[in-house]
Amino acid sequence: MGFLAGMLLGWLLFLTAAYRCYRPLPVLDKDLLGRLLPYSFANYLANLLSGAPGFIYPLMVLNVLGAEKNAYFYITWMMVTVLSVIPGGMAQSLLAEGSRDQGRLAANGRRAPACALAHLIWRCKSVETVPSVE
Repeated sequence: MGFLAGMLLGWLLFLTAAYRCYRPLPVLDKDLLGRLLPYSFANYLANLLSGAPGFIYPLMVLNVLGAEKNAYFYITWMMVTVLSVIPGGMAQSLLAEGSRDQGRLAANGRRAPACALAHLIWRCKSVETVPSVE
């Protein structure tokens, strides 16, 4: 809610102060909306489905194995989730760099997985050195 209030205040106060004759008037381009809506809906659905295991697996473990085992599972699950951010970030960076300079896309495409794998191995080794709590 604070984000929305800040955006509205910035939109109304800053833009009207910066551009004296500016008057906010939203415009709906139906042709553009008609072209973008199928892609946007499919992208939203794909994001929702890709995040579903993160919501469903802990609940399944809780129902099948109980609360204590689920606590152990959830800690491990969150560690893996944090580690999975690294390859995702590398993929986003590769996408951005590939759109900026397509000539280097092949070289960056070979380098990004190697960097992500090296970083993951380094992180896994650091997690391996944490003492057991048993």
